Amino acid sequence: ANLYQLDGVTVNAPGTGGSFLLPSVDWLEDFKVIALGAGAEYGNFQGALVNMVTKSGNNTWPGAARAFAEPRVLNASNVNAFENGSEQAQRQELNAEVRGPLIRDRLYFYLSGQESYAAQRFVDFRQTTRAQVAWLPTTIDRREQKYYGKLTWQASPRDIVNMSLGLDNVAREH
Repeated sequence: ANLYQLDGVTVNAPGTGGSFLLPSVDWLEDFKVIALGAGAEYGNFQGALVNMVTKSGNNTWPGAARAFAEPRVLNASNVNAFENGSEQAQRQELNAEVRGPLIRDRLYFYLSGQESYAAQRFVDFRQTTRAQVAWLPTTIDRREQKYYGKLTWQASPRDIVNMSLGLDNVAREH
């Protein structure tokens, strides 16, 4: 029953009502949640309004890169013996972004990319004892890529035209 907006455009998934595009937090310049009592300009929802504004280029050339790794050896396990459970075995993520002018004071760009990998491990009930939890040798691996680009044209001091393209390979049900 929520309404998801990205740069003022509704991005609700048809049929399920959730967001059909899960943006990377690196893409966002502003994020606002408006609960019940939103103004009349917002309609077609009964829950909350989730309004996300993406970053745009400007006359400077900022960029960023970030890497994150979480190996299994740095995490404690809270799975009990004979519990039907799983836990994250490892996770890595790489993010990069750049923005700047194509034509100073008129045309700007923003580009961002995210690559992530996570592995889930599961209890091996055949090898587990009360004193020691054993893990299956195979994991379920999940890879995800997200890319986003935006062009901003300052047509006049009062008029701005944005064009954006996002891509992700996240599989969703239905």
